[in-house]
Amino acid sequence: MAETVRNLKQIQEILYGILCAIDDVCTAADIPYMLTDGSAIGAVREKGFIPWDDDMDITVWRRDLPRLRKAMEERLPAPYRLVRPEEMFPLFHDYVWRVVDTRYHMREPDDYDRAYDNLENYVWVDIFTWTMAGNSLKELKRRNRQLKALWALSMSHRYSMNWEKYTPVQRLGIRMLSAVGKRIPMERLLAWHDRVCADGAEETLYVGRYDTVYTFYTKEDAEGAYRAEWFRDTVRLPFGERNFPVPKEYDAYLTTEYGDYMTPVKDAEVYIQHRESQG
Repeated sequence: MAETVRNLKQIQEILYGILCAIDDVCTAADIPYMLTDGSAIGAVREKGFIPWDDDMDITVWRRDLPRLRKAMEERLPAPYRLVRPEEMFPLFHDYVWRVVDTRYHMREPDDYDRAYDNLENYVWVDIFTWTMAGNSLKELKRRNRQLKALWALSMSHRYSMNWEKYTPVQRLGIRMLSAVGKRIPMERLLAWHDRVCADGAEETLYVGRYDTVYTFYTKEDAEGAYRAEWFRDTVRLPFGERNFPVPKEYDAYLTTEYGDYMTPVKDAEVYIQHRESQG
Protein backbone atom coordinates (compact mmCIF):
# COMPACT_ATOMS: atom_id res chain seq x y z
CA MET A 1 0.00 0.00 0.00
CA ALA A 2 1.53 3.30 -1.08
CA GLU A 3 2.07 6.07 1.45
CA THR A 4 0.93 9.62 0.76
CA VAL A 5 3.80 12.09 1.00
CA ARG A 6 3.70 14.35 4.03
CA ASN A 7 5.64 17.45 3.05
CA LEU A 8 7.83 19.13 0.45
CA LYS A 9 11.08 17.88 1.99
CA GLN A 10 9.91 14.29 1.67
CA ILE A 11 8.84 14.85 -1.95
CA GLN A 12 12.26 16.23 -2.82
CA GLU A 13 14.05 13.31 -1.16
CA ILE A 14 11.94 10.83 -3.14
CA LEU A 15 12.44 12.76 -6.38
CA TYR A 16 16.19 12.76 -5.84
CA GLY A 17 16.18 9.00 -5.42
CA ILE A 18 14.27 8.60 -8.69
CA LEU A 19 16.69 10.94 -10.48
CA CYS A 20 19.71 9.00 -9.23
CA ALA A 21 18.13 5.75 -10.47
CA ILE A 22 17.50 7.32 -13.89
CA ASP A 23 21.06 8.61 -14.04
CA ASP A 24 22.42 5.16 -13.21
CA VAL A 25 20.37 3.55 -15.99
CA CYS A 26 21.16 6.19 -18.62
CA THR A 27 24.85 6.26 -17.78
CA ALA A 28 25.14 2.46 -17.96
CA ALA A 29 23.25 2.36 -21.29
CA ASP A 30 24.98 5.46 -22.72
CA ILE A 31 21.68 7.28 -23.27
CA PRO A 32 22.01 11.09 -23.24
CA TYR A 33 19.55 13.06 -21.16
CA MET A 34 19.50 16.46 -19.45
CA LEU A 35 17.81 18.29 -16.61
CA THR A 36 15.45 20.93 -17.98
CA ASP A 37 12.99 23.56 -16.73
CA GLY A 38 13.08 24.21 -12.99
CA SER A 39 15.38 21.25 -12.45
CA ALA A 40 18.01 22.88 -14.70
CA ILE A 41 17.60 26.17 -12.83
CA GLY A 42 18.07 24.27 -9.59
CA ALA A 43 21.36 22.80 -10.82
CA VAL A 44 22.65 26.11 -12.16
CA ARG A 45 21.48 28.44 -9.40
CA GLU A 46 20.96 26.34 -6.27
CA LYS A 47 23.21 23.29 -6.83
CA GLY A 48 20.09 21.37 -5.83
CA PHE A 49 16.35 21.87 -5.68
CA ILE A 50 14.77 25.27 -6.00
CA PRO A 51 13.61 25.47 -2.36
CA TRP A 52 9.89 25.41 -3.19
CA ASP A 53 9.99 23.03 -6.17
CA ASP A 54 7.98 19.81 -5.92
CA ASP A 55 8.77 18.13 -9.24
CA MET A 56 11.67 17.23 -11.53
CA ASP A 57 11.91 17.29 -15.32
CA ILE A 58 14.41 15.65 -17.63
CA THR A 59 14.45 15.59 -21.42
CA VAL A 60 15.81 12.96 -23.80
CA TRP A 61 15.99 12.88 -27.57
CA ARG A 62 12.90 11.25 -29.04
CA ARG A 63 15.06 9.03 -31.23
CA ASP A 64 16.44 7.45 -28.03
CA LEU A 65 13.07 6.41 -26.58
CA PRO A 66 13.27 2.77 -27.78
CA ARG A 67 16.71 2.38 -26.19
CA LEU A 68 15.53 4.13 -23.04
CA ARG A 69 12.57 1.80 -22.67
CA LYS A 70 14.77 -1.27 -23.10
CA ALA A 71 17.33 0.03 -20.61
CA MET A 72 14.67 0.88 -18.05
CA GLU A 73 13.05 -2.54 -18.37
CA GLU A 74 16.39 -4.26 -17.91
CA ARG A 75 18.12 -2.05 -15.35
CA LEU A 76 15.64 0.04 -13.36
CA PRO A 77 15.42 -1.38 -9.82
CA ALA A 78 12.27 -1.72 -7.73
CA PRO A 79 10.45 0.23 -6.34
CA TYR A 80 10.93 2.44 -9.41
CA ARG A 81 8.86 1.93 -12.53
CA LEU A 82 8.74 3.40 -16.01
CA VAL A 83 5.19 4.49 -16.90
CA ARG A 84 4.25 5.16 -20.53
CA PRO A 85 1.02 6.81 -21.77
CA GLU A 86 -0.39 3.60 -23.28
CA GLU A 87 -0.42 1.97 -19.85
CA MET A 88 -3.37 4.23 -19.00
CA PHE A 89 -5.44 3.26 -22.06
CA PRO A 90 -8.32 3.39 -22.81
CA LEU A 91 -8.11 6.59 -20.75
CA PHE A 92 -5.83 9.53 -21.52
CA HIS A 93 -3.84 11.54 -19.00
CA ASP A 94 -1.01 12.97 -21.08
CA TYR A 95 1.70 11.92 -23.54
CA VAL A 96 4.57 12.10 -21.05
CA TRP A 97 6.75 9.19 -20.02
CA ARG A 98 7.71 9.19 -16.36
CA VAL A 99 9.60 7.21 -13.76
CA VAL A 100 7.64 6.75 -10.56
CA ASP A 101 8.38 5.53 -7.04
CA THR A 102 5.57 3.05 -6.36
CA ARG A 103 5.91 3.48 -2.61
CA TYR A 104 4.51 7.00 -2.54
CA HIS A 105 1.42 8.89 -3.71
CA MET A 106 1.54 12.64 -4.29
CA ARG A 107 -1.89 13.08 -2.70
CA GLU A 108 -4.65 11.03 -1.15
CA PRO A 109 -6.16 9.14 -4.10
CA ASP A 110 -9.47 10.44 -5.42
CA ASP A 111 -11.78 9.03 -8.09
CA TYR A 112 -9.57 10.42 -10.85
CA ASP A 113 -6.48 8.72 -9.46
CA ARG A 114 -8.23 5.41 -8.92
CA ALA A 115 -9.46 5.45 -12.53
CA TYR A 116 -5.79 5.48 -13.61
CA ASP A 117 -4.72 2.94 -11.00
CA ASN A 118 -2.71 5.82 -9.48
CA LEU A 119 -0.17 5.67 -12.31
CA GLU A 120 -0.30 9.48 -12.50
CA ASN A 121 -0.40 9.89 -8.71
CA TYR A 122 2.87 8.23 -7.67
CA VAL A 123 5.74 10.63 -7.01
CA TRP A 124 7.33 10.96 -10.45
CA VAL A 125 10.07 12.45 -12.58
CA ASP A 126 8.76 13.53 -15.99
CA ILE A 127 10.65 12.43 -19.10
CA PHE A 128 10.06 14.90 -21.93
CA THR A 129 11.49 14.56 -25.43
CA TRP A 130 13.32 16.86 -27.81
CA THR A 131 12.23 16.56 -31.44
CA MET A 132 13.92 18.13 -34.43
CA ALA A 133 11.12 20.56 -35.24
CA GLY A 134 12.11 22.32 -38.45
CA ASN A 135 14.14 25.10 -40.01
CA SER A 136 11.51 27.83 -40.12
CA LEU A 137 8.88 29.35 -37.85
CA LYS A 138 6.28 28.30 -40.43
CA GLU A 139 7.18 24.66 -39.81
CA LEU A 140 6.98 25.15 -36.04
CA LYS A 141 3.56 26.76 -36.25
CA ARG A 142 2.21 24.03 -38.53
CA ARG A 143 3.35 21.28 -36.18
CA ASN A 144 2.04 23.15 -33.16
CA ARG A 145 -1.41 23.49 -34.72
CA GLN A 146 -1.50 19.75 -35.32
CA LEU A 147 -0.52 18.99 -31.75
CA LYS A 148 -3.02 21.39 -30.23
CA ALA A 149 -5.78 19.69 -32.22
CA LEU A 150 -4.47 16.28 -31.19
CA TRP A 151 -4.41 17.30 -27.54
CA ALA A 152 -8.03 18.44 -27.68
CA LEU A 153 -9.08 15.19 -29.40
CA SER A 154 -7.28 13.19 -26.73
CA MET A 155 -8.98 15.10 -23.92
CA SER A 156 -12.20 13.28 -24.78
CA HIS A 157 -10.60 10.20 -23.18
CA ARG A 158 -9.77 11.85 -19.86
CA TYR A 159 -11.61 10.48 -16.86
CA SER A 160 -12.66 14.02 -15.93
CA MET A 161 -11.65 17.60 -16.68
CA ASN A 162 -10.74 20.51 -14.42
CA TRP A 163 -12.15 23.24 -16.62
CA GLU A 164 -10.86 26.02 -14.35
CA LYS A 165 -7.42 25.53 -15.93
CA TYR A 166 -8.65 26.75 -19.32
CA THR A 167 -9.92 30.01 -20.80
CA PRO A 168 -13.47 30.16 -22.23
CA VAL A 169 -12.08 30.01 -25.77
CA GLN A 170 -9.93 26.99 -24.90
CA ARG A 171 -12.91 25.26 -23.28
CA LEU A 172 -15.00 25.75 -26.41
CA GLY A 173 -12.28 24.39 -28.68
CA ILE A 174 -11.61 21.39 -26.43
CA ARG A 175 -15.32 20.55 -26.18
CA MET A 176 -15.79 20.71 -29.94
CA LEU A 177 -12.80 18.52 -30.77
CA SER A 178 -13.51 16.19 -27.87
CA ALA A 179 -16.84 15.33 -29.45
CA VAL A 180 -14.89 14.03 -32.43
CA GLY A 181 -12.13 12.48 -30.32
CA LYS A 182 -14.55 10.18 -28.49
CA ARG A 183 -14.90 8.21 -31.72
CA ILE A 184 -11.13 7.70 -32.11
CA PRO A 185 -9.42 5.05 -29.94
CA MET A 186 -6.44 6.22 -27.92
CA GLU A 187 -4.22 3.76 -29.78
CA ARG A 188 -4.82 5.68 -33.01
CA LEU A 189 -4.34 9.06 -31.33
CA LEU A 190 -1.03 7.96 -29.83
CA ALA A 191 0.12 6.68 -33.23
CA TRP A 192 -0.79 10.06 -34.73
CA HIS A 193 1.10 11.82 -31.94
CA ASP A 194 4.19 9.71 -32.60
CA ARG A 195 4.06 10.48 -36.33
CA VAL A 196 3.75 14.22 -35.76
CA CYS A 197 6.62 14.16 -33.25
CA ALA A 198 8.91 11.93 -35.31
CA ASP A 199 12.46 13.14 -35.85
CA GLY A 200 13.76 13.67 -39.34
CA ALA A 201 17.00 12.15 -40.52
CA GLU A 202 18.94 15.38 -40.14
CA GLU A 203 19.38 18.03 -37.47
CA THR A 204 17.18 21.09 -37.94
CA LEU A 205 17.60 24.65 -36.74
CA TYR A 206 14.88 24.36 -34.11
CA VAL A 207 13.79 21.71 -31.63
CA GLY A 208 10.46 21.28 -29.87
CA ARG A 209 9.04 19.40 -26.91
CA TYR A 210 5.66 17.97 -27.82
CA ASP A 211 4.69 15.79 -24.87
CA THR A 212 2.20 18.08 -23.13
CA VAL A 213 0.03 21.05 -23.95
CA TYR A 214 2.30 23.15 -21.75
CA THR A 215 5.54 22.48 -23.62
CA PHE A 216 4.81 22.01 -27.31
CA TYR A 217 4.43 25.69 -28.12
CA THR A 218 8.21 26.21 -28.72
CA LYS A 219 7.61 29.96 -28.65
CA GLU A 220 6.66 30.78 -32.20
CA ASP A 221 8.98 33.70 -32.89
CA ALA A 222 12.63 34.00 -33.81
CA GLU A 223 13.54 35.35 -30.37
CA GLY A 224 11.83 32.56 -28.48
CA ALA A 225 12.24 29.36 -30.49
CA TYR A 226 14.59 26.73 -29.09
CA ARG A 227 17.78 26.28 -31.10
CA ALA A 228 18.94 22.70 -31.59
CA GLU A 229 22.55 23.74 -30.99
CA TRP A 230 21.74 24.61 -27.36
CA PHE A 231 20.98 20.98 -26.58
CA ARG A 232 23.53 19.17 -28.74
CA ASP A 233 25.90 18.66 -25.79
CA THR A 234 25.61 18.63 -22.02
CA VAL A 235 27.76 19.54 -19.03
CA ARG A 236 27.46 18.01 -15.59
CA LEU A 237 26.71 20.34 -12.69
CA PRO A 238 26.33 19.61 -8.98
CA PHE A 239 22.82 18.80 -7.81
CA GLY A 240 22.87 17.55 -4.25
CA GLU A 241 25.53 14.91 -3.74
CA ARG A 242 26.00 14.07 -7.44
CA ASN A 243 26.58 15.80 -10.75
CA PHE A 244 23.87 15.65 -13.41
CA PRO A 245 23.77 16.77 -17.06
CA VAL A 246 22.25 20.07 -18.15
CA PRO A 247 22.27 21.58 -21.65
CA LYS A 248 25.75 22.93 -22.41
CA GLU A 249 24.17 26.18 -23.61
CA TYR A 250 21.93 26.36 -20.56
CA ASP A 251 22.17 30.14 -20.27
CA ALA A 252 20.69 30.71 -23.74
CA TYR A 253 17.96 28.13 -23.10
CA LEU A 254 16.99 29.30 -19.61
CA THR A 255 17.15 32.99 -20.52
CA THR A 256 14.87 32.37 -23.49
CA GLU A 257 12.43 30.43 -21.35
CA TYR A 258 12.50 32.37 -18.07
CA GLY A 259 14.30 35.67 -18.55
CA ASP A 260 16.35 36.48 -15.43
CA TYR A 261 16.38 32.91 -14.13
CA MET A 262 19.14 33.65 -11.62
CA THR A 263 16.82 35.85 -9.56
CA PRO A 264 14.32 33.82 -7.50
CA VAL A 265 10.66 34.76 -7.94
CA LYS A 266 9.02 36.73 -5.14
CA ASP A 267 5.87 34.60 -4.84
CA ALA A 268 7.38 31.13 -4.59
CA GLU A 269 4.10 29.53 -3.56
CA VAL A 270 2.75 29.72 -7.11
CA TYR A 271 5.08 26.87 -8.06
CA ILE A 272 3.86 24.38 -5.46
CA GLN A 273 1.11 22.87 -7.56
CA HIS A 274 1.66 19.19 -8.38
CA ARG A 275 -0.12 17.79 -5.32
CA GLU A 276 -3.45 19.13 -6.54
CA SER A 277 -6.00 16.88 -8.23
CA GLN A 278 -5.12 16.21 -11.88
CA GLY A 279 -8.65 15.98 -13.20
